Amino acid sequence: MKYCIAFVLLLGVSLQTSAKDDEEQMARNLMSCAEQEGLSKDAVKEIASTGKRPEYSVMKCFDKCMMEKVGAVGPDGKVNEAPLIGLCLIKYPKMDESKCAKLLKECAFVDKHDKCLMCYEAVTCWDNKIKQMTS
Repeated sequence: MKYCIAFVLLLGVSLQTSAKDDEEQMARNLMSCAEQEGLSKDAVKEIASTGKRPEYSVMKCFDKCMMEKVGAVGPDGKVNEAPLIGLCLIKYPKMDESKCAKLLKECAFVDKHDKCLMCYEAVTCWDNKIKQMTS
């Protein structure tokens, strides 16, 4: 389950709550969005165990759902970087705020008039960059 939480890296949680509360809320959001978007429990387990993200057609709007739940993307599609940087700092304490901000800029949201695709591409980019930085 820990990789599931890392998988949603940078999907933001408030720094004012405890890490345990953050993880519990993230797990609830994860399962809620998976159910809402038709992502099977098997797919969630596969992501958790292998770290491989399914193709966009499988993920559908899962990443958008997660980002909206944590306040990182508003209904208008505008991005709020604060929760994303906060989660980056919680999950990767060896990274400082400037590295987290740089990561966000390298994997910027590109508005394609499709919030689902925009969020999927950004999260996939972050996931790949984090793997490179931590391996």
